[in-house]
Amino acid sequence: MKIAAILLAAGASKRFGEADKLTADLDGEPILKKAIKAFDKAALSRRIAVTAPGGAAEALLRAHGGFEIVVNERACDGMGGSLSAGAAALSDEDGAMIVLGDMPFIAPATFDRAIDAFTKSDGAKIVAPDHHGQRGHPVIFPRTYFAALTRLTTDSGAGGIIARHKNDFAVFASDDPGVLRDIDRPEDLTQV
Repeated sequence: MKIAAILLAAGASKRFGEADKLTADLDGEPILKKAIKAFDKAALSRRIAVTAPGGAAEALLRAHGGFEIVVNERACDGMGGSLSAGAAALSDEDGAMIVLGDMPFIAPATFDRAIDAFTKSDGAKIVAPDHHGQRGHPVIFPRTYFAALTRLTTDSGAGGIIARHKNDFAVFASDDPGVLRDIDRPEDLTQV
């Protein structure tokens, strides 16, 4: 199956303060670089990264290499606008794995498990990890939802799609607490 990653790296980082949180240091590397490294070796057909106009994330992604950069001119629309911009870049993929640039703690094996769960569903289910009863990331959407992803505009992301299509949603058990942990504020960098 052909699965593309859509890395969302266009957020405004309002709760983080003045700095761009994706370039903030986490154990000697930018947060975004750590998030990228976690899925670098996953079996993906393409890697699409959505950035804000003039954002620092774009330079980091270009230096890393291997990404098609989509500049989201509607970054102010929040996560939905970024998902829309990334989904519009999809073509003949069977699935799209949504990866958040501010979630650097996801274990590399979790991305492989998500791809495996999606493949086992024959590319028919939206799949996500479940860590002790809480749904986490990454989430993989089948091709049948690409058009719906392109219509998103609000900061709520794709949660509404999942809520409306519960019968097409499947979780896989994950012992990885990183699937729930994002960075919103500077203090999130030091919390265990």
